[in-house]
Amino acid sequence: MSNDRDQHKLPRLEVGTTKRCPRCAREGLLSTSVPHGATNASGRQVPGHLPVVLCQSCDADDPVAGPIITFFLVHGQVTIDNADDFSRLARAWAAQLRAPTFDPKAFETDLAAWEAGDFDDPPELTPPSGR
Repeated sequence: MSNDRDQHKLPRLEVGTTKRCPRCAREGLLSTSVPHGATNASGRQVPGHLPVVLCQSCDADDPVAGPIITFFLVHGQVTIDNADDFSRLARAWAAQLRAPTFDPKAFETDLAAWEAGDFDDPPELTPPSGR
């Protein structure tokens, strides 16, 4: 049985071993997962999570993500000396995360591009640093 406190727990954040950004394929700064809230054809909730990546390029203009990006540009990494600052910024970012909603028009555009072969030769990706 979950209590009110459990319902407001922040997601687990991954730092340094993050996923690539699904929007631009660059290495992310932070990643986590959020419940997606999808429903099936009968209208029943389908449990599951979607990855969310904080990207230096794609999220630079986001008012909550921007300060974390600046943190990493200034400090490079989380240390004992700056952990409180990082924690405050990361909690603010994680607290406002929501799973992206399904966009049928974007899906149709991607489907048409895939059917036309536009996704056959993905761009070259460089391996993430430090691995």
